[in-house]
Amino acid sequence: MSLGIALLVGVGGMVVVFAILLPRLRRPLCPVCMQRTARLIARKRGHLRDEDRTLYFEARYECVRCKIELVQRDGGPLVTKGAWEAGMRDGVPTARVIDR
Repeated sequence: MSLGIALLVGVGGMVVVFAILLPRLRRPLCPVCMQRTARLIARKRGHLRDEDRTLYFEARYECVRCKIELVQRDGGPLVTKGAWEAGMRDGVPTARVIDR
């Protein structure tokens, strides 16, 4: 009887721990401070052009740590709001260092 209660309490405790930690682990990585502190603040669905009715999904995040607003379209990379408004849609370009 006590083993069953202990097992039930252990499983219940694990469920509570996962319920608390899972949303934090699923948060996207902020490209500015490189921490998983981006919090979803809005979602939007729209059409790129009216004639072909192509859907897009846009999400807006705010980094809790560095207070930067981020934008993401169709599950792509997170881009800061300033860069988004300037026309950047593909994320920050990366470079590879080549030793000579």
